[in-house]
Amino acid sequence: MATTPTQNYDFGKPAIGASIDIWGSELNSTIDQIDQVLFDLQGKGVDENWIINPDFRFSQEYGNSLSAMTGTVVYFADQWDFTRTGSGALSYERYSGALSETSYNNRTQYAAKFSVHTADGSLSSSDRYLIRQKIEGYNYANIHGVGYTLSFMVKSNRPGIYSVYFAHPGEDRKYIAHYSIISSNWEKKSIAVPRDTGGTYNFDNTIGAFVGFVLGAGSSNIGTEGAWGTDKDAHSLQANFMDTTTNEFYLTQVKLQGGSSASEYIPRPRHLDLMHCERYYEKSYDTDTVPAAATTSGMVLYQARAATTNSIVMNVSYRVPKVARPSSISVYSDVGSLSMFTGLISDISARQYTVGDKSALLVNSATAIDAQRYFSHYVVDLRLEDGGGGPPPP
Repeated sequence: MATTPTQNYDFGKPAIGASIDIWGSELNSTIDQIDQVLFDLQGKGVDENWIINPDFRFSQEYGNSLSAMTGTVVYFADQWDFTRTGSGALSYERYSGALSETSYNNRTQYAAKFSVHTADGSLSSSDRYLIRQKIEGYNYANIHGVGYTLSFMVKSNRPGIYSVYFAHPGEDRKYIAHYSIISSNWEKKSIAVPRDTGGTYNFDNTIGAFVGFVLGAGSSNIGTEGAWGTDKDAHSLQANFMDTTTNEFYLTQVKLQGGSSASEYIPRPRHLDLMHCERYYEKSYDTDTVPAAATTSGMVLYQARAATTNSIVMNVSYRVPKVARPSSISVYSDVGSLSMFTGLISDISARQYTVGDKSALLVNSATAIDAQRYFSHYVVDLRLEDGGGGPPPP
């Protein structure tokens, strides 16, 4: 007698009248499947993606493009950085063609586009080129105990084997996996990562874990994939994307969720995604306006109480509580001058008075004109290297 599957999960149902052995065998198999389904549900919820800015729609610091990223660590988009040890350099662009190119991307307006600005055709042993995101400990705590799955959309005109790694907060304990890029068409990738039973992780407002996409790795950064423990970055057959200036690499729909399988990518509402970004970086400027630009749009207004110092008290209430108490806040005039208030009659030097994780007080450090109105822009920059403060916004 044939076993029939259930309608939704294909659990086996022995036929009526089947032998005890068949019933026992099928029940054992079904219970194992149910156990796996319930295990995979751990770490999942309404918002089951623990990547912030997963389709690169926000780049508050640099705008929609950044040429020649030559620093050791450059935040090209909110919560994403390019890290390098080598002579090569990348350029970044927020790519807006993803929506129409493939049915995989019918939920995505943007992607990250990386182009080789300065080639590194012969990698030194210590060279490494990485696209990374640091996962805050409060977020990582939701998936650490159950293992997790990374899924993403990718394409490149440089086919080959590429690596991703998952790392302990100190990046001295990693899990390496690889995937293949076949052509310059969009491809969806999914990588399941077993939970790490060793190492000590942070489950607070500091770095909980890293996710890294490898674009090039020298011999000393090559490790064994498929097991926790290495401090290396890449698979032994990792392609050198940096080998020529004609190479392009596109990435979007990056999703990190608990469990051993990837569910459908569903973008967050735009305002919620921006709130997640502003936990670490907030500015008074319009979203796509680069800080220190010459503009009055978004400026904070206050009025001097007397012709003295400390007579202008600007209370800046952040839109989102910060990951920690910032050590400083940057103040700009309408023409981009640092540490200056803009006045209707004349500008005046400014400084911070007190700074908290929800608001800051700014005051004038030179004599103000009584009753004159003053304006300022502000920027709060508190990426995870600076430490922590509380759960993310809902």
